[in-house]
Amino acid sequence: MLSKDELWNRLLADLASECGLTETEVHPKALRVKKGKRNIVYLVPGDKTFTAAFALGAKAVEEAKRLMNLDDAPKYPEGTAVRIIVKTLADVALVTKLAAIKMKN
Repeated sequence: MLSKDELWNRLLADLASECGLTETEVHPKALRVKKGKRNIVYLVPGDKTFTAAFALGAKAVEEAKRLMNLDDAPKYPEGTAVRIIVKTLADVALVTKLAAIKMKN
């Protein structure tokens, strides 16, 4: 099993190689991964895991529903909130796929 830091680094590498996301901005409690001025995903570190947080628009939600159940996801003016606690490489892959979906919608 990979450590939190190894998963974090793997996710950043996958976001760069698969989505072209290399721009980040540090906030007091999170790392914002963005494309230009557009926020794609926030990475929030925890003790043994970290959370990837998205705000997905309607088109992205429809596509993301093929990957996960979003029926109970909270909805805000910015979009539907999707939070994934990253514990495994499968979680890293899911976050990478959601980032690609967000970028194209």
